[in-house]
Amino acid sequence: MLRCDWKDWSFSPTFTAAGSAIAWAVARSVGGSFMAEAEPVSSSLTTSGARPAKVPPEIQVKVSWCKGCGLCVEYCNRGVLEMRDGLPVVLQAEKCSRCLMCEVICPDFAITVSEAPSRPVG
Repeated sequence: MLRCDWKDWSFSPTFTAAGSAIAWAVARSVGGSFMAEAEPVSSSLTTSGARPAKVPPEIQVKVSWCKGCGLCVEYCNRGVLEMRDGLPVVLQAEKCSRCLMCEVICPDFAITVSEAPSRPVG
């Protein structure tokens, strides 16, 4: 949570990174102060101190929509996708960083990256 105090009143919304930069500039321009309040962050560490294994995302290629341009493969810096027979194929989903670049760059909206459904334990 970020808090901006201007003279007689205060404004305390939650900002994005870009929003906090704008709020800082506004607060400074009117002679106020800008103070960032830290919020507690929950840890993903287990009791043993090791991070739990991350489940790879579900990457779907809609073959009927894909024209085989290969942009998704070119922009994937992790080597998750490969072109085979003119279409992208998911090779190693566990290497995916979830940057969504393949999804964004696809002109045909043929790729979707989503969280894999959780599996019941036991």
